[in-house]
Amino acid sequence: MNESETISIAVPVHNAEAFLAPTLDALTAQTYRNLEIILVDDASTDASARICAEYAARDSRIRLIRKSVNQGQGAARNDALRIASGSCIGFCDSDDLPDRDMFEKLYSLLTDSGADIAVCSFRTWRGKRRSGNFSSPQILSPEEAVLQILADDTFGAFSWNKLFRADLLKRTGEFPSFGYEDLAFIPRVCAEAGRIVRTGEDLYYYRQHPGSVTCSPFNPWKMNLLKAYNLLLPDLLSRFPDRSARIYGKAWFDMMGLFNSILRSGKEYPEEMRIVLKRAAEYRAKTSLRETPSFWKGVAFALALRLPGLYRRLFRLLH
Repeated sequence: MNESETISIAVPVHNAEAFLAPTLDALTAQTYRNLEIILVDDASTDASARICAEYAARDSRIRLIRKSVNQGQGAARNDALRIASGSCIGFCDSDDLPDRDMFEKLYSLLTDSGADIAVCSFRTWRGKRRSGNFSSPQILSPEEAVLQILADDTFGAFSWNKLFRADLLKRTGEFPSFGYEDLAFIPRVCAEAGRIVRTGEDLYYYRQHPGSVTCSPFNPWKMNLLKAYNLLLPDLLSRFPDRSARIYGKAWFDMMGLFNSILRSGKEYPEEMRIVLKRAAEYRAKTSLRETPSFWKGVAFALALRLPGLYRRLFRLLH
């Protein structure tokens, strides 16, 4: 393979000592060798800074940024993007494992198709494959890609299962500095692309563990989901006005997922619950059950909006 183009890989790191070394081993062992691996130590208080420095000392492809104040993944990714020299840019979380040939395969898809973004499927820590229902690569328009983000969580509003042309990322803007930065930014990048290529092959191990955002119990930090939609919705609605019901359907489901997270915590968050249900009702009024990711979940969520007390009792009984 021609490796004349450099791929920059941004890795935000914060207190990841339990998983960091295997992640860096997987990145430095990539079959595509012309890499620039940018580690952003986001003011870690554990051994992460030492591990990053050790790997940087023995691999000249690694660049290390150290921050004195923790600012979150979005700001860390932006720091990496500002110094990235590659014509293509990928991302990796510091507790995940890309396959050894992930970036080689994504780069081949990107160059062979002339696309701006290449997307792969992934698997989770339970061993479950999160793969699309297709056998050969798909070529998607920006609208098709956004619709897949809204309806198919194997595509997802993730940064780490994609390889981007650097000029596309940089002209779209920056990740926001609050939580759920991927959700607020990645769909907008896909909407800005010329074309997107997607493979059903799972090339990334998304390690979900008790300390990860998706597995952690509800806490007020998760209310950043509302900020993400405040930023994302106006952009998508202006680009794809004919798809407004589908866009609001996904937003409604995500609000109800946040509501369920509050219930699952077993703790009382009355103000957060009131805010989430109010926003969910606003989105529900602008969509229909046919435009949501799941009709029957939509029926259950509609019950939650009409009879939240009954829904809470049923939820706690079942869970």
